[in-house]
Amino acid sequence: MSLASWMTQTAYVAALTGIDQWGKPVYGPPVARKVRIEQSRRMVLNARGEEVPSNHRLWCLTEIAITDRVWLPGASTSDVEKSLAPMSVASVSDKAGGRTLFRVEL
Repeated sequence: MSLASWMTQTAYVAALTGIDQWGKPVYGPPVARKVRIEQSRRMVLNARGEEVPSNHRLWCLTEIAITDRVWLPGASTSDVEKSLAPMSVASVSDKAGGRTLFRVEL
């Protein structure tokens, strides 16, 4: 069984492209990604080392940056306010160092 066969859901991810003249982040267009989403509340460490609550764990085969925005299935991608910011991102490689799986806490 391949890891790709576990990715049965679709989330949309928009990459940070810059900052506008008012200091607000600007994102590129949302791109569909095949993912696996787990819903459970847990405490995780964010990028600043603070313990924060996470409601979703997302697994994917393509990297998602901590600065990206993520829309879960059913959320409107036309509204950045409906997106979630990753709190932590980790990667895991197989024993041979080949295939990498990314875990994103939202």
